[in-house]
Amino acid sequence: MTKSVKEAFEALEKNSEPTLNLVAPSYYLLKGNLQPVHGESLSAALFRAKLQKYLDEKFWSSIKALHWMACFLDPTFKSLQFLPQTRREDAKFKRDLCRDLDDWLLAEVTAVQQTLAVR
Repeated sequence: MTKSVKEAFEALEKNSEPTLNLVAPSYYLLKGNLQPVHGESLSAALFRAKLQKYLDEKFWSSIKALHWMACFLDPTFKSLQFLPQTRREDAKFKRDLCRDLDDWLLAEVTAVQQTLAVR
């Protein structure tokens, strides 16, 4: 159960390539791996729940606009298919995120444009 969590964190930390685009998909991959398993013992289910809580507190809270923009700009993740679409809240989150991405990207491009104009 914890192997996937360890591997995801180590892959992000040790990679020599930029990993901004991998942070959000990694979170959702781990979240999926920590879903309850039918017939699992109560102690294992509680452990999964605690890991999910920790994942939300530590990993989810560290995902910033820059991570979402990098993810969106990566052709592999551009469509954001890794986001769950099982509940109405999930669909709303994705819609709102796509709307926000447009604003965030425009703000970044504008900032770069202004910096270049000053030089």
